[in-house]
Amino acid sequence: MTTDEKTSGSPDPSQEERAVRTEVLATLPVEVEVVIGHGVFSVGEISSWRVGEVVELPSRIGEPALIRAGGRPIARGELCDVEGQVGVRITERL
Repeated sequence: MTTDEKTSGSPDPSQEERAVRTEVLATLPVEVEVVIGHGVFSVGEISSWRVGEVVELPSRIGEPALIRAGGRPIARGELCDVEGQVGVRITERL
């Protein structure tokens, strides 16, 4: 009996079982968000925002964006154009 069997009551998963689990995990959807900046605004400022108004952030163009998966930071990147849509070029894995 292995240590895991003694503590969990089930045998160690075989290499094949681990491969199947990894394959299943690889197909799970994960929400990804890209944070390009943040600011602190008063409730009065937020309530006065109108359609078409530009909200200025303290971030500068060219600064890295933070990429989060499942709420956890996973990388940094820079915004880029991908055939007219916004993309993020990964510059650092966290």
